[in-house]
Amino acid sequence: MTTFDGSSSAAPRQRPAEFGYDNDAPRPTETLTSATPYDALAALREQLDERTDENLCYVEIPKLDWRLVCDADFPYAQYAKWQKASFPAAQRNRRKGPNPLDMDQAVLSRLVLLGTCQGMEYRDSTGEWQPLMDSRNTPMTPDSAEIMSRFQEVDPGFFLRRLFGSDSAVMRAGEQVMRAAGWLESDGEDVEDPID
Repeated sequence: MTTFDGSSSAAPRQRPAEFGYDNDAPRPTETLTSATPYDALAALREQLDERTDENLCYVEIPKLDWRLVCDADFPYAQYAKWQKASFPAAQRNRRKGPNPLDMDQAVLSRLVLLGTCQGMEYRDSTGEWQPLMDSRNTPMTPDSAEIMSRFQEVDPGFFLRRLFGSDSAVMRAGEQVMRAAGWLESDGEDVEDPID
């Protein structure tokens, strides 16, 4: 009767050379370890960094090769403040609350555009968008002091109207940002009622 010897003193089994195996190649001495575990938090951080660009809303200015770069990530509390500021002064502090029909949509759009604008861009001769920078190499916005002095404006809201050409164009631009932020339905109605 024979007994099985499980020791590893036996020579390793040769693999057939006709199948492309190199029997003289060195064999790995380390045991294979499991792959590096999936780092879910690192993946989440990477996805969040990629998503920040999705919050940018590019508002092209009609008939000009210019556009505003707006950040469409703002809280409803800020949106509510802009809504309240767009009512006539006599209605802002009424006990009963302002009438939503009295809200000046052009003023609301100006406040949204000025409050969310991160920079201005122009299309160069090659068709690429280039950022407008000031003398300190920071992005310029419609309320930048350099723009206000160059165009002899004292109110950035008036400059926006001049830039877009009409209140209706300013309103369309503001609605584009509000819709990108999720505060307007697709039909242009508010998601929530204005401030009471």
